[in-house]
Amino acid sequence: MSNTNYPKPLAIDDVHTSLCKDYDSYERLPALLDVADDMADEDWLVLLGQLWSGFDNIGPCSGDLFWAIAERVPDMESAIPEMMNHEERVAFEALPEQITIYRGCGPKNIFGFSWSLGRKTAAKFPFIPRYRTDEPKLLTATISKSRAAALKLERGEQEVIVFDFHDEPSIRWTEEPLLTPC
Repeated sequence: MSNTNYPKPLAIDDVHTSLCKDYDSYERLPALLDVADDMADEDWLVLLGQLWSGFDNIGPCSGDLFWAIAERVPDMESAIPEMMNHEERVAFEALPEQITIYRGCGPKNIFGFSWSLGRKTAAKFPFIPRYRTDEPKLLTATISKSRAAALKLERGEQEVIVFDFHDEPSIRWTEEPLLTPC
């Protein structure tokens, strides 16, 4: 019997510690994508969910992120329970089958993955200095709950993550211009 040594997958706690200690909010997601193939799929998805609210550059990484997730989940248009903690899974299950989601953005980041259950919360984003845009918009969509990948409750945003690749948007929304935050 041969004793073939396969590399052990990176431990989730070690990767979490390293990402939080050694990388800032703009570097963390690319670093997590770099180790995706060195971690167990479930651990990588859990870590993605744990760190999601601390990523400030999801847009530029969206293509790589989309494909990294697609390699690890059978259906990109369904819930990914690993991305939610217990409280978030309970809140997600309590949502109605049809949910209305909102995204405050500008024309350059219309195809983002992050939406909110709160209209007022979403409407603030195009006015936050790091997301500021000269053409603020509020997108509104109603989707099947099963279409949402995760619900994140950190920061009180009631963030709904919906993976939709920008070349083939599956979410249809209405747009309205924003003059001031709601």
